[in-house]
Amino acid sequence: MTITEPYIPARILNRFFLCVWGVAFSLQMGQNIFNNSITVYANSLGYSNTFAGSLAIPYLMGALVGRILGGALSDTRSRRFGMLLGCGSFLTGSILYSIPSLAVSPVLMLARGMHGFGYACGSTAYSVAAVDVTPPEKMALGLGVNWTAQGFAQALGGVVTACLVINGSYTPLFIGAVLFLLLAVLFSQICSYERSQSGKAAKKVRFRFADLVEKSAVPHAIVVFVYYLGLALPCFYAVSVSLKKGFANGSLFFTACAVGMVLTNLLLVRLAERIGNLAAMIPVFMFAIASVLLMGFGTRFASFLTAGALFGIGIGGMPVLQSETVRRLPVYQRGGGTSTLFLAMDLSMGIGPVLWGAALDRLSYRLVCVLSVCVMAAAVLLLLRVFGKRAGAEV
Repeated sequence: MTITEPYIPARILNRFFLCVWGVAFSLQMGQNIFNNSITVYANSLGYSNTFAGSLAIPYLMGALVGRILGGALSDTRSRRFGMLLGCGSFLTGSILYSIPSLAVSPVLMLARGMHGFGYACGSTAYSVAAVDVTPPEKMALGLGVNWTAQGFAQALGGVVTACLVINGSYTPLFIGAVLFLLLAVLFSQICSYERSQSGKAAKKVRFRFADLVEKSAVPHAIVVFVYYLGLALPCFYAVSVSLKKGFANGSLFFTACAVGMVLTNLLLVRLAERIGNLAAMIPVFMFAIASVLLMGFGTRFASFLTAGALFGIGIGGMPVLQSETVRRLPVYQRGGGTSTLFLAMDLSMGIGPVLWGAALDRLSYRLVCVLSVCVMAAAVLLLLRVFGKRAGAEV
């Protein structure tokens, strides 16, 4: 990749930012459709929660490769190529899921691995692109707006899941995912801001294995890993818990989640500018803990939806973490920094469903919720250490 004079837009809502937002929304729609339905779909085929959770293993393996390759490609070739490769892989895996005759365990495993690779590669590339196409002085706000794509996808994903599972058939739902991923490929194709750069080449960036992990991002990545390990429980098993409680339309948990997430994406970055990242992130983590407790111990559907909204607040803090990670990095290291941070999230989202699925087969869901809270409490302690140390270093 030859780094030239960077593309510096005058405002956030420029045409390339909108393209990147379109990629993010469409890819997140596919991700949320499958996250909302994958465990229940596996159960509908006669598989146990343990097997349903084990589908996260090929997802994790694919995601590890996708994160590393997505960051490397973003830094050494182009963000656009990473988006196309990732969205195309997720699209292929979704096509496999939409063919009922292929609903056997080896194909389910293979397709889920393609999902993991595609989502990790594509989301890494578009997250780096979002930094590129945002005015530098508005980076945190631009990342917050970009992350609203996930919030809106979370909301619509819950509605689509509730509407397109028809008479117990998931085929219409998976076909819907295919259509969204076709849009993701299209938006990736037309996001050509890198070709519009001008100026004399300043640096020729070559692939180096030493750059696959950005060392400055590792402390934040550890916080994210532990935090999202706890959050994997509501992320993958909220619908299963709702069925055990006798609630209909449990997927609306994610619609409520989207409300909290979008508001947090837009407001938290501004709050962090005023009071600091640590002071802003502590309540976010506490809302997440409250979400899991309410999901486990609430007895009414209204409390279940409230848990979803609090869960949305809990996952709405990633723009602050990403901004803190990449704002000091040069343009040709943003991919490595972003992929390091997101790789930790993928690890937790891969390991978490396996652990929580096995736990739910053996323990009560309330006890499992308590265990999830304990994990997130450990993340709060890590947050205090990492952010407190960083804040002290900058004084």
